[in-house]
Amino acid sequence: ARGRSAPKIFPDEIDGYERTKEGSQIGLIWQRAATFGDERLLFETSTPTIKGASLIESAFEQGDQRRWHCECPHCQTFQYLKWSQVNWQKDSEGEHLPETAVYVCESCGVCWDDADRFLAIRKGRWIAAKPFKRHASFHLPEMCSLFRKLGDIVQSFLEKKRSGDIQTFINVSLAETFEEKGQQFKHTVLMERAEVYECDVPDEVCILVRAVDVQKDRLEIKVKGFGVGEESWDIDYKILRGDPTSQRLWDQLDVELSNTYRHANGSIMTCAATGIDSGAFTDHVYRFVKPREMAGVYALKGRGQEGLPLVNRGSRSNKYRVNVFTVGTWAGKDLIYRRYEIEEPGAGYLHFKKSPVFDEEYFRQLCSEKKVTRFHLGKARSEWLKIRDRNEAFDLENYCLAVLYLLSPNLDALARELSETPAERHEKQQARNVTSAVSDNHWINAGSEWL
Repeated sequence: ARGRSAPKIFPDEIDGYERTKEGSQIGLIWQRAATFGDERLLFETSTPTIKGASLIESAFEQGDQRRWHCECPHCQTFQYLKWSQVNWQKDSEGEHLPETAVYVCESCGVCWDDADRFLAIRKGRWIAAKPFKRHASFHLPEMCSLFRKLGDIVQSFLEKKRSGDIQTFINVSLAETFEEKGQQFKHTVLMERAEVYECDVPDEVCILVRAVDVQKDRLEIKVKGFGVGEESWDIDYKILRGDPTSQRLWDQLDVELSNTYRHANGSIMTCAATGIDSGAFTDHVYRFVKPREMAGVYALKGRGQEGLPLVNRGSRSNKYRVNVFTVGTWAGKDLIYRRYEIEEPGAGYLHFKKSPVFDEEYFRQLCSEKKVTRFHLGKARSEWLKIRDRNEAFDLENYCLAVLYLLSPNLDALARELSETPAERHEKQQARNVTSAVSDNHWINAGSEWL
């Protein structure tokens, strides 16, 4: 309660606190405890977030900076555990082997297994980096846990890295702040990665989605393919010129919805769903979407806000009763920029198609925004800002990802189905037909018995 005070205060996850008009929430609570004098205690805990904007990092640096130091079982040197000292092996094909993970003593270079590490942790002690001046601060990463094997931590790191979510590992597992870098990507780096496809849709693609951006004189359309681990491929990009208030332009889009693409296995694919940005010419978008919702055509509404998930629950609070899905564009942009940094094909990797439709302007638009940290009422927050006028390709990349998340398909199962030969698919379909016939007979017999 605002009018109450207490001698002991235990705020948790303080990096999620917002600054009020009166000031910092923690500062206000601490001030109310001033009447207790030397008896008052403030115990702050939190998972750190962004470097330079983390309250818990600031509190740690203001204190005596204690870390849990472990004694090496071999040379008896005390040291605190650092991620840079964790090593593991790869097999002959370059695959990571997290089960081989060891901790390398920074003094004698001897490798600790989990048993050595657990023993060192049990014999450890807190050692401060600065003199104590009425403010103790502590740092404890996941490597100091007696309940986590080093191989499991390495596995978590590899998974987060492959999916482009390394920030979660740094914040949660290492208990360190994440320093944003690479948030303004060079378009030439992406252009150099462009590749020639042997057919419309590469073999690894198991689903196609489409996104449409509505501008005052055109519709821009992007088709994107996704595979296992959300590895993705640019498939097609078109611009339909015309007035969005005219029926003719929407008729052209209707034709585009029926376009097909040949998969590497010989099958013909269509887009599983289409998302249309309804931020401009909203009434025209809703009128187009309404009769096509059951066919997988959705109205999207982009919203740039920190903390908003990529796809939110749909709402029909409009006169057309169209289900409109809000897209947290900043969440999508964070994920896309992290995936730009993935350099090896696999989970999260983006493949770019070498084609005249994906020209240099397209790649410039993919890198048309940058992330900055600004302070509002003393609270740091991240924002995405345009650094050039044209950014439609970046928006469409975001909307394609949103459509995929809206569908939430089982990519592994789809990939298995596409890997089947025509004969295997025919045999499976025949089995389904037989099962269906047996099921129908069962119900007929049961009905006859009842009669």
